Amino acid sequence: MEGKGIVKKLYKQISLSDINDNHDIFYSLLVFAGYLNPMLANDDEEYPMYSLTIPNKEVRNIYIERVIRWVTAKLNIRVSDYDDFIGLLTSQKIDQFKTKFSDYLMNSTSYHDLCKERDYHNLIGGILAPLARRYIIESNRESGHRRFDHMLIPRENRGDTAIIIEHKISKTREDLVLTARMGLNQIVNKQYDVNIKEYRHVKKIIKIAIGFLGKEVAMQYQINEI
Repeated sequence: MEGKGIVKKLYKQISLSDINDNHDIFYSLLVFAGYLNPMLANDDEEYPMYSLTIPNKEVRNIYIERVIRWVTAKLNIRVSDYDDFIGLLTSQKIDQFKTKFSDYLMNSTSYHDLCKERDYHNLIGGILAPLARRYIIESNRESGHRRFDHMLIPRENRGDTAIIIEHKISKTREDLVLTARMGLNQIVNKQYDVNIKEYRHVKKIIKIAIGFLGKEVAMQYQINEI
């Protein structure tokens, strides 16, 4: 959805029953169905690898719609509510975004679906992914002195405000706010905004840290002019 590719092996013999054991087979299925475009990524005739990309805007919109459906199902909200929800973030109404996000989580997915840091990373990534038409979206990339969780950089002529999001899991309810505060300190102290400053059209950076404890949320943020 960001216009990039992932490198995978393609399987010509596909059995749907094997997908659970080998997730890469699913990518082959998408290629043969026309939902991914393969380009040879190496020169190894015995073990060819392919860079898989979304072939066109129409198919990309299908992916975006599917991700929005997944996110809204997780949050137990209507698909039509997604734009208003994500609009709170992109219009810099962070307190309202936090309130909505907290309400949605409390009335949505099972507690057991939110146990590991990866679960929250996937959820936040899914919430942000449909914004790929307006933002360059990056995750788990190195910037400054460490890897950030999520970063949104507005595409040229689509805005001037970038967003950095870090999330952490709290062990106790008493430490939830402190966990979010530590996340914000990490964004600042580890200089996650270094790469953003290379984009001359970006004039403002919103740094957001989210502390999670099951379905409970605490959020700390800071807005900086460049």
